[in-house]
Amino acid sequence: MTSARCRGRANPEIQSIRLSLALPSRRRVQLRDLWLQTPLGYHVRMTSEQYQRWTAGLRVRPRLLHALLALNSAFRYLGYLMYALLLVLVAAFNTPELPQYVLVPFVSFVVLSIVRRIIDEPRPYEQLDIDPLIRKGTRGKSMPSRHIFSMFMIAMGWLAFWPPMGWTLLVIGVLLAVIRVLGGVHFPRDVMVGALCGIIAGLLGFWAW
Repeated sequence: MTSARCRGRANPEIQSIRLSLALPSRRRVQLRDLWLQTPLGYHVRMTSEQYQRWTAGLRVRPRLLHALLALNSAFRYLGYLMYALLLVLVAAFNTPELPQYVLVPFVSFVVLSIVRRIIDEPRPYEQLDIDPLIRKGTRGKSMPSRHIFSMFMIAMGWLAFWPPMGWTLLVIGVLLAVIRVLGGVHFPRDVMVGALCGIIAGLLGFWAW
């Protein structure tokens, strides 16, 4: 009888531990709710109605939708290609700086990936009642956007090596950010933070080094 009562009664110490673990999560939810009530938070977060309104024109124009999906893939592969080309050119014309052009993006990418996994924000298609234009099976890890971070990071590297290409890639990065939001795989906030992280990491790594 005593053991049954003990099983039915929660241990006060265990309850205290569970409560202490739950409080940070509750505070984060409360702060997020307050942020979403602000005008800026409303727009960078995106709602189902906003998404449907933004993508309505694409859904009735198959050619535009196809172009958007094609650019999404093309821009991502372009980023990888341009980074490889950057390393080749730095190795050929400015060899002493090659370790910098390898380590800065690599370390920044790893740190951002760890932070993103810890934050583990859900994707728009997980939270909202939407039919995303870009099909993706990833769960969580929405913020910051790693694709946008990578594109802006590569653009910053090119800015330091040859500015005309750097500015071109920054423009492509902005277009890719818009595509990722319209595709329904990221909130506006995700791509904004990803771009900002890429710019800051690039400034610190290529100019403040």
